[in-house]
Amino acid sequence: MGLAWGIVPCGMVYSALSIALLAGNAVSGALVMAAFGIGTLPNLLVISGLSGALRQLLRKRGVRTVAALVVIGFGLAGMVRAAWLPDMLAQHGFCLVF
Repeated sequence: MGLAWGIVPCGMVYSALSIALLAGNAVSGALVMAAFGIGTLPNLLVISGLSGALRQLLRKRGVRTVAALVVIGFGLAGMVRAAWLPDMLAQHGFCLVF
């Protein structure tokens, strides 16, 4: 599974590849990619180590209920902000034309 993760398209990898491409020569490009790999390795290791603990935590009904309520709350807050948007824009001198 870890080997497959390395071939998954990722915007950060593509950014590092474009910088490596512009490095000027193969050795500089390889150093750019090595630095990118060393820089991302700690995060990937921590995430893989914590995923088991997170999986156990997410199996608890109370945690799932709280997560669902947070998602619902964010959705409601987004809808309220969207409803208030025309008034807020009008207060700041913006006019919406449909």
